[in-house]
Amino acid sequence: MTNNPNYYQVLGVSSSADANEIKRAYRKLAHELHPDKNRGNKQAEERFKQVSRAYGVLSDPQKRAHYDRFGQEEPLRGPQEHTAQDVEEIFSDLFGDFFGGHSRQKASVQKGPDVRYRVTIQLQEAIKGVSKDITFRRLELCTTCHGSAAAPGTQPQKCSTCHGRGEMRFVRGFLSMAQECSACHGRGYVIPTPCKHCRGEGRESKSHTVTIRIPAGVEEGTMLRVHGEGSAGAPGGPMGDLYVAIHLHKHPIFHRQGKDLVCEASVSYAQAVLGAKIQVPTLEGEVTMTIPPGTQPATVFRLRGKGFPGLGGRSSRGDQLVQVVLKVPKRINKKQRELLAAYAHASGENDVSCDKGFLNKFKELFQ
Repeated sequence: MTNNPNYYQVLGVSSSADANEIKRAYRKLAHELHPDKNRGNKQAEERFKQVSRAYGVLSDPQKRAHYDRFGQEEPLRGPQEHTAQDVEEIFSDLFGDFFGGHSRQKASVQKGPDVRYRVTIQLQEAIKGVSKDITFRRLELCTTCHGSAAAPGTQPQKCSTCHGRGEMRFVRGFLSMAQECSACHGRGYVIPTPCKHCRGEGRESKSHTVTIRIPAGVEEGTMLRVHGEGSAGAPGGPMGDLYVAIHLHKHPIFHRQGKDLVCEASVSYAQAVLGAKIQVPTLEGEVTMTIPPGTQPATVFRLRGKGFPGLGGRSSRGDQLVQVVLKVPKRINKKQRELLAAYAHASGENDVSCDKGFLNKFKELFQ
C-alpha cells in the first residue's frame, strides 16, 4: 500500500459500491467542485482533480480491480478512452457544451449542400419582375433505400468502436479532446450491407424543376435564395438551399446606372439649332420629348419615372437619362451643300479653317 489517498473515500462511497453509485457520487462532487463554479479557489481545484482521478480509476473495471488488489493505480498503457467517454458524458450533462457537449452523432445530421444556378433575364423583365421555371440537378433521397444508405431489408448499425458517438474522446487533466471515429468516419453508425442503387450514399442525382419569382428592380449579380430547394442532407438532414444568380441580358439601346436607365438620342443639326419634338424609346414604349432650340451635343435630358424601381418595388422608380448625340450625315446632295455653304458664308465661317477661338487657345499653349 502507498500513501496515495483512498479513492473510495475521495468519492465518499464504500469499496463495495457498484458502478452506478460511483457515477452518482462523482456527478455530485464534480458539479460542486468544478472550476467554473469555484474560480480562484485553489482548494476546490485540487479537490476537483483528486475526484476526477479517483473516478477515472474506479469507473474502469480493469483499473478498479488492479487498485483493489494493489492499492494503487496500474501504469498508464495508452489513452484512457473508456474513462474519457464516461467523464465526457457526465460533463455534457452538467455543463452543456463546456467540453464540446453534443456528440458528433447529432452533428452528423447536417443540412444538405446548396445548389447554385444562373438565370438570364431581359431588361424589361427586371423592371416589372418575372416568374421563371428553372431546371437543374440536385441530390435527392435514394428511391430504393429512402436515404438510409442500407440495402432493403437491412438497417444501419451503431458503431461498436465509438458506441454511436461518432468520435473518440480523451481526458488529459482539465482538457477534453476528441477526434473523429476512424471506424464510422464520424457518422456514429456503419452500413453492413450498402444499398446497391446509390452505392451506400443514401442520395442520388435527379433533375428538378422549380418556379422562382424574380422581384422588380433586380440588378445584375443579385443572388436570390430559395429555401429548401437545394440537395438533400445525409443522413436524413434538411434540404440545402437554392441560390439563383441574376444576369441581365445586354440591351441594344439601354444600359443601367443605379436606378436610372441611360440611352442616346440622335438629332440633326437643324433640330439642335431650331428645336424639335422627337420620339424617344423607353422600356414601355415611345414617348415624345422636346428638344429646345440651341441644344448642344451631349446634353442630357431626364424622363421622370422611366427608370428602375427599388428591389421588390419598395421605392419609387428612377429616371431615364437621354443624352443628345448630333447626327452628321456622311453624304449630302447638291441643294443641301448649297444651303450649308450659304449658312457658313452668312455666319462668317470659312469652311476650310478651324474655329478662330480654338486656334487662339492652341497658340497660347506654345507661347
